[in-house]
Amino acid sequence: SSGINAEYGGSATTGTGSATTGTGSATTGTGSATTGTRSASSRMTCVTATSRRVVWAVRDTVVEVEPNKSPVAFKVEYPLPLRVVEIALGAQFTLALGHCGILWSWGINNHGQLGHGHIETVTEPAPVDYLGGLQIKHIAAGYWHCLALTEFDVVYAWGWNNKGQLGLTQENAMENIPVALFEEEVEIDKISCGRSHSAFLTKDNSLYLSGWNKYGQCSRDFSEEHFLNNTLSGKPPYASDVVDAVCGPWSTFYVTNSKYSSNK
Repeated sequence: SSGINAEYGGSATTGTGSATTGTGSATTGTGSATTGTRSASSRMTCVTATSRRVVWAVRDTVVEVEPNKSPVAFKVEYPLPLRVVEIALGAQFTLALGHCGILWSWGINNHGQLGHGHIETVTEPAPVDYLGGLQIKHIAAGYWHCLALTEFDVVYAWGWNNKGQLGLTQENAMENIPVALFEEEVEIDKISCGRSHSAFLTKDNSLYLSGWNKYGQCSRDFSEEHFLNNTLSGKPPYASDVVDAVCGPWSTFYVTNSKYSSNK
């Protein structure tokens, strides 16, 4: 199967993924295909969360296979029993959301994108302790930044912020621990990440965008960065009456209740 946002920052519900029944992969190679959620990035072709508490992955680089043969699937075992309900992939790092609302992360961490309070590489899945006590219900990953939505509809962001993709001012170039966004009382319904920008859809159907805007993915004025500045004061939404939104690597798509949908 395939969907929007498969190149960077793919999520378990929008990326290009392995087949949900039978055998095979929607991208390259063959692999186990038990029912589950899936995700994709440029570094790891496919990841599938299954009911067997493991993650199946298909490697597209440095694989020990014969020339012109497909790469094989391998298991990523968790150190603790965990049923994965959602996966999000960035550039050489992975987020996995457990059924109990606990978020795990591992991989390259050069911009604090794992949320562990440091920038060292983490080779095994580890819980994001700075979100301890919070029940996470949805996650998203960009190239080097992450978003998490809690059961109380509060958004946390961390990782690289060189283009304002975290919704913070440029003074905050990096956050290696999750930071709550939106100082005012705002209920967020959906989050999505592009390569270096983010989308926030509120429960009252307002869409806010933040991050790199070279190609107009965050604003019609084509300024290079577009910041939320951690508050909605004086910041009109990009669009209203929006029912769904998703980021591509360099674009933003949204659907409205009106007759037409738009993309920038």
